[in-house]
Amino acid sequence: MPSSVMKVAARSTTERRFLRRPPPASEATPTVRLGNHQLWILQHHPEGRSARRQFVFDQSLALDREFRRLTGEWQSATKYQSSVSAICSHPSYQRIIGMGPPVLPLILRELQQSPHLWFWALNAITGINPVSPEHRGRIDLMATDWIEWGRQQGSIES
Repeated sequence: MPSSVMKVAARSTTERRFLRRPPPASEATPTVRLGNHQLWILQHHPEGRSARRQFVFDQSLALDREFRRLTGEWQSATKYQSSVSAICSHPSYQRIIGMGPPVLPLILRELQQSPHLWFWALNAITGINPVSPEHRGRIDLMATDWIEWGRQQGSIES
């Protein structure tokens, strides 16, 4: 690329740079010019505030959405899998575990609706196993024990 083309390209990106406030006099250069949109922002927002509205982002909605997405991926990828260790080592399942304690109410709610192999995730996140020895191996009873534990902890409603 010829050097004259590179200089023009560099100058045009410098001129198009979006500034919320005019640069201090010490930084002012002939190549820094404000466009019409920057001048408009300076006229209507002299403190440099953004002209865009600030939206409050609800973290629980993002967590719920990500949990649903990962759960769908995990269940569709492992629905014909017979190995429990293969099911629980799926990357989506591992990412759910990585979401940590905030995902516990979502897992327990999912366990209430349809008992599935959430026990490894619950054990990995909490570090405990509230399943009584006589219920081990029976998914419906294991789910009942975890749901009861969740109620006692206040993670899910009665």
